[in-house]
Amino acid sequence: HTLFDEWLLRGGGVDDDDLFATDIPRSQGGNAARVQTLRQVCERQLQQLKRDSAGRHGPVTDVSIWQTLCSDECITSDELHEAAIQYTGCTCLELSTQPDDASFRFPGDFC
Repeated sequence: HTLFDEWLLRGGGVDDDDLFATDIPRSQGGNAARVQTLRQVCERQLQQLKRDSAGRHGPVTDVSIWQTLCSDECITSDELHEAAIQYTGCTCLELSTQPDDASFRFPGDFC
């Protein structure tokens, strides 16, 4: 096991009273489940923002993007990513899926 594998299996990483500390118990995948769930929620919020603005004039406003990225889910996701970086001493690129891995999609997927 690497330090990152160890971090993914354990709970914590951000304050135990954070948004999802009780919604995603440590017994159900620890930090791995929390990172995946929060990232998916944040990505869905950004996709919904794009869909909601379809047919309107101009691009999505910076304020709308900021409001989405500053949601509790997105901030907690960022905090968990930072906790993994601190715990392992690695960069986000080092923690990202590597090109020789079968699940590789794009560089920096952890960032």
